[in-house]
Amino acid sequence: MLFIFVSLWTTAVPLFAGGRNDKNLSAADELIEQGKLNEALRFLEAYTTTHPDDFDNVQKRIDRIFRLRKEYKNFAEELIKTIEKEPLNDEKKLNLIAQLESYEKDPTKTEQAFIRETKFAAQFTYYRAMFENIMAEGIKLNEEARFADSIRRFSDGFVLYKNDFYDDFEGTELLNQVDLSVEGLYTALADYNALQSSWDAAFKKFNKALAEFDIDDSFSAYKEVEAVLQKHAVLRNTFAETGFRFRDFFRELQEKDSQLTDASFLPFAYRFLLGRETNQSMGIVWGMDRQWEVHCAESRTLLAAMIEHLSSEAASRLTMRQSMRGTFVFSDTFRLLRNIKDIDDLGISFIGLYEAADHPARSLPRDFFDAYNTGLTYNKLLVADAVSLHEETEKFKAEKQMFEKLAVPPLQQLSTNEGAIPYSESVMDYAQKRFSGAQSAAERITFLANAKRNMAASAAADSVQPVFTWESLYTTLEKELHSFAAEQAAEGTRSWEALSSFVAASSGILKERYDESYKKHSLLLNEADSSGPSYPDKALKSFTQLKADLTKDIAALQVRFSWLDRAPESPLRENPGSDLFNENYARIIADTAYLKSLSLSIDERNKAAQKYVFLAQQAKNEADFRYEKALSELQHENFDNSREDLQIARNKYNEYLMYQEDDVVRRETDKKLEALGLEIVRLENKRVVQDVRLLLTEARTLYYSGDFEVAERLIIQAEGRWAVTNVEPNIEVSNLKTMIGNALSVRTGRTIPITDPLYPEMSQTLNAAYQYFEQGKNLLKTGSRDEAMNNLNAAREKIKDIQVLYPLNQEANLLALRITQLSDPAGFAELFKQRYNNALKEYRQPATVNRAYADLKDLYEINPAYPGLKKRIYDVEVELGIIVPPPTPRQIARSKQLVAEASALFESSSRNELALNSALAKLADAISLNPQNSDAMVLIDRIKTSMGGQSLVVLTAEKELLYQQAVQELAKGNTITAAALVADLWKDRKLRNSAKIIDLKRKVDSLL
Repeated sequence: MLFIFVSLWTTAVPLFAGGRNDKNLSAADELIEQGKLNEALRFLEAYTTTHPDDFDNVQKRIDRIFRLRKEYKNFAEELIKTIEKEPLNDEKKLNLIAQLESYEKDPTKTEQAFIRETKFAAQFTYYRAMFENIMAEGIKLNEEARFADSIRRFSDGFVLYKNDFYDDFEGTELLNQVDLSVEGLYTALADYNALQSSWDAAFKKFNKALAEFDIDDSFSAYKEVEAVLQKHAVLRNTFAETGFRFRDFFRELQEKDSQLTDASFLPFAYRFLLGRETNQSMGIVWGMDRQWEVHCAESRTLLAAMIEHLSSEAASRLTMRQSMRGTFVFSDTFRLLRNIKDIDDLGISFIGLYEAADHPARSLPRDFFDAYNTGLTYNKLLVADAVSLHEETEKFKAEKQMFEKLAVPPLQQLSTNEGAIPYSESVMDYAQKRFSGAQSAAERITFLANAKRNMAASAAADSVQPVFTWESLYTTLEKELHSFAAEQAAEGTRSWEALSSFVAASSGILKERYDESYKKHSLLLNEADSSGPSYPDKALKSFTQLKADLTKDIAALQVRFSWLDRAPESPLRENPGSDLFNENYARIIADTAYLKSLSLSIDERNKAAQKYVFLAQQAKNEADFRYEKALSELQHENFDNSREDLQIARNKYNEYLMYQEDDVVRRETDKKLEALGLEIVRLENKRVVQDVRLLLTEARTLYYSGDFEVAERLIIQAEGRWAVTNVEPNIEVSNLKTMIGNALSVRTGRTIPITDPLYPEMSQTLNAAYQYFEQGKNLLKTGSRDEAMNNLNAAREKIKDIQVLYPLNQEANLLALRITQLSDPAGFAELFKQRYNNALKEYRQPATVNRAYADLKDLYEINPAYPGLKKRIYDVEVELGIIVPPPTPRQIARSKQLVAEASALFESSSRNELALNSALAKLADAISLNPQNSDAMVLIDRIKTSMGGQSLVVLTAEKELLYQQAVQELAKGNTITAAALVADLWKDRKLRNSAKIIDLKRKVDSLL
């Protein structure tokens, strides 16, 4: 067989057996490189046929092929020699076979069979030995704690049978899956190798912190340990998962080929990952589990030592009792307890990481777990209870501080209990927490005792020794819990006392507030002082609101009172009971009874207020009616009726204000009544101006015609008419009245009015005198002088009877002069002259002016042609103001100029009162210069009309009240008081335009 194999390698393959026909020799080079020598020779044979001229290049390639065949032959001979002389050197055999396969990829079937058989025999023996060697070395490295080297050594076996597997299953889905898994393995191996430095550093840092009992560094380092363990677990499970996958692939292949043996890639690979099924204490997964456990066991031991140390320290500290406000406070100790609890949690978390490294088909070994976990759990239970006591103590302190800061609702704002309800709920909740806290503390004492017994029993049942005993902590906790329970109960009682004091204070505030409010609102009716303001509507609203508020407050108080009924009987009412709570309870009952009685009194005041509101409204309705009626009368120009209704409205509004003070009504009625009064004056003033103008014109005409008495009546009528809407006198009326007065004054006694009681008698006497005069005159004509003189003397005697009573009587004086003229013509001329001269002297003297003017008029009647008499009478009448001399051209021009100036002022400043008054002054001057200046009269009337009247028709409510008081005081004879009230009214310049104020002042002034 060996001879045949060597002969095969020396036999040349026919060069021209056919093959490729490619023209490019690079194809032959490619086949040579790929080890496909036979195919390359066939290609060159075909190429030579088509390219005989390129034989040299073909020969070069054939020479190269034969060189390779010679080398191939040498390796073959070496293989045969090794088989003969070194039959157990399987490694050398496999290396030589590998060389042969690299030189020739397409050997003959005989060659293939020989190589396969030789290779299989060598592989089986060699790879089995390699498997055992790798496993042994990997286990040894692991036991030496060279975990990374161990894992790397186990991974060296992944090459065994790999090439054969890839060749056998080339192009199959199985190979694709296996290839992906192999890539994943090498990636995981690289990640594992990269993890080692951080793994070692993390555990070194963690164990150092634990050994030094450095809590903060322990937590910090644990994060790094946790991170590397998590990564380690992921890699470990990746290896485990791949191993189980390879095992499953192989089992599927065995089901298809029952002759398939374990001498192949998949069985070797999954055993290097998972170990043998009969012994899993080998392989990569086992090695990683060993690495995990060795490092974690050291950390667990250090962690246990640290917990033991800290627990002993905490137990020692807890025996030192410190007190603050009755509560034992161990800030440092409880901080330590919290740290121990956190370390316990860290330990539980640490051993819990074993779960991360569990594969569904393979878990980490954890014989320590139950004992360690039981110790930590019991330790954590005791520490947690100690920490809980501290936290409850701190919470209690915080809640107590917050409760002490709890804002008590304003006692004045409790109608709806809006603020009181949250307050009461806070207080009752706080009290409930305190009593519950006391109860809870007592229950926890029992729980601790039971937990202690149960933990000991549990540990004994599982044959596990507790990691910590914590006997000193248990004893301390028991004492602290008793103290804590007592303080909680005392605080609960105090909070209920605070709530009862709050409710009692609120009832007292309500009693005081409503008592004051009742008295204050009663003053609004002002029944005791009729002169003061009264507000029955406000009183009604106030009392109604007060009743509503009181009703709500009583209801709210009863709600607050009901809170106290929720207080526990013990320890508030009994066992032992709280004196303060029970005193407050009784006080609230008494205050509630008082408030209910006050509610009945409010009902009575409401009835009184309703009565005054009715009377006030009745007066106001009448006032409103009179006001509307005054408006209506004004629209029909019934000015007197409008004035009367306006005054009644004023009186009724004042009556309303007497019953019901109302600043708004006072202001509004003052405003609207004044406005209506001004409107009455404004509208009536137009007619007044017209009427006065007519009366002036007529009186002036009568005056110039000598009918002074009628002229006087008309001018007085004009004066009165003017005063209806004006306070300041009318200059024209005043001037004409003065002239008429002057005329009448000089004619006083010149006639005997028919209204004079002596008029009949004087008329008879005067008639008798006339008869005697006529008889004497006739007798003189007949020559009967003596008899005539008797009659004339008799007439003179009659005249004397009249002159005694009426010395200036014109008829008597004229008749006396005629008698003298008739009886003594010569002496009469002298008498006439004497009387004329005397009159000129006497008319300048006030006492004799009337007689002097009468003498001149009488003399004029006797002798109108007397020289200078008529002119003298005219001068005297001008001087006495009886007549006005006709204006000069200059006066007429000046008068016209003044009218023009006044007109300009009026047109440019028709709303400027000062300008209008200035215009009126100019017009007054114009009329004084030219009494017949009609333009001035017309313009005066226009200005007076535009200005309206000045009189004040109605007073304000306040001034009307003062006026009525002054009238009453005057009626009582209290002139000084009345004068003082009038003086106060007179200070208001506007009131000086009120006719009734002016009239009252005149009356008062006349009595002073």
